[in-house]
Amino acid sequence: MVKRQQRESGQALVAATFGLVVLLGAAGLAVDLGYLRYQRRLQQSAADSAAIAGAAESAAGNATAAAREDSSLNGFTNGVNHVTVNVNPAFAFGTQTGVQVQVSAVQPTFFMRIFGVNSVTVSTAAVALSSSATNCQLLTA
Repeated sequence: MVKRQQRESGQALVAATFGLVVLLGAAGLAVDLGYLRYQRRLQQSAADSAAIAGAAESAAGNATAAAREDSSLNGFTNGVNHVTVNVNPAFAFGTQTGVQVQVSAVQPTFFMRIFGVNSVTVSTAAVALSSSATNCQLLTA
């Protein structure tokens, strides 16, 4: 009887292919999460600034308009490019009143599209309390 030799050279190709897929997924996750953290930081800065602007204008009754305008100056305009800026001008915190601002935006992904994740919604919030017409205190969430 003639023995057939077992060929194992194809196993290395399968292992290398699997390893490359895992490496690509990890690299994509790292790039996309880094980008999303950067965008979240930009949104948090816009929410903080908008809350302070809203609290400063709350005595005049222009809290919502001031907060949305300030958020727009920071690149997050309500209703544009899937951005939502929610303003609660009568936010109560103990005995003080203030302004609560939430900024939400749909951010695209790059490498994670391979795995079916095309976009992610990033949300931030900030609260500023108005103790007088000129002094504001920022409370971030």
